[in-house]
Amino acid sequence: MHGALEAMAPFGEGNPRPLLLVRGANASAPRLVGEGHLAFDLGGSHERVRAIAFRQAESLEPASSGPVDIVATLESAAWKGKAYLELKVRDIAPAA
Repeated sequence: MHGALEAMAPFGEGNPRPLLLVRGANASAPRLVGEGHLAFDLGGSHERVRAIAFRQAESLEPASSGPVDIVATLESAAWKGKAYLELKVRDIAPAA
């Protein structure tokens, strides 16, 4: 997936990152991090995608109470030398 994401680059004013819609997702282990941010994982026991919703602490309750619909961008990230994909959540709501 990293290669597919990089193939769409470079991103900027004339080429914004694609927005993804994920319907009926189960947010596992939703938690507040930093100053009002929401972090959680999507996926099963073997494949997980990290997700972060900046300045969306108010979304903790919907993420904790059942499936959610998410609009996000998919971005490459790294922590302590390990690369991974992460969803940067733009909007989150209870699943429709």
